[in-house]
Amino acid sequence: PQAINVIDQAQLKAQGVSSLEQALRNVPGITIAIGEGGTLNGDQFKIRGFDAKDDVYIDGLRDFGVYTRDSFNYEEVQVLKGPSGALFGRGTTGGVINTLSKRPRLEESASVDLYAGEGRYYRALADINHVTGDSSAVRLTLMGASTGVKDRDRIGSDRWGAALTAGWGLGTDTSVTVSYLHQSDDRIPDYGIIIVQPPGQLRALPASEYGVGVERSSFLGFQNDRDRTRADILTVRASHRPASWVTLTSDTRV
Repeated sequence: PQAINVIDQAQLKAQGVSSLEQALRNVPGITIAIGEGGTLNGDQFKIRGFDAKDDVYIDGLRDFGVYTRDSFNYEEVQVLKGPSGALFGRGTTGGVINTLSKRPRLEESASVDLYAGEGRYYRALADINHVTGDSSAVRLTLMGASTGVKDRDRIGSDRWGAALTAGWGLGTDTSVTVSYLHQSDDRIPDYGIIIVQPPGQLRALPASEYGVGVERSSFLGFQNDRDRTRADILTVRASHRPASWVTLTSDTRV
């Protein structure tokens, strides 16, 4: 049995979603790990209890690597629950997470979004679509974000990204789309506060609960506790429709 959940652009924007992890909080049956137990940082998803970190796709092509995926270039997020081999070839029992990227359109548009919040949260987005010909257009999306955690020292993330997509033959029987996406992230993960069990007590609590000088804001990590990632994705998609009943496609990604 398979089930499909779709988080569309309206829902992503209404909720101010900034990452793939936040988008997937709308989907029941997905567990989000946070790198505990010696696993890698970055996106760690389980679908119906099955590991799905290698079953994340962008526009139907596998998105390799383990990093925190920003949603600035997402048109929508799709989740297929159930055995995924029928549609995606090699896959796991749990399912597949597929994101659709923003593509060029044959209409002029531009938008800017600014966000600010507690915990040193600042985020800026820009989305520009420009028509360059009768069937060609180019679209540029930009993102810059600096975030922290409320009442926590040193913890935070500085992230920026850009995606440029050019399309030719849009709306015709033969089309070519070339896109390049870059995302850089420099994070200090929050590994929390140590748990302490006083002698003679059965219950252990965070050290900040005992009034011994360890505050919630205390950073108890190491100087080299950093997570730096960089993603560069180049995709070329070609499509030709020689007849009404057949379409030939070629997708290439580096």
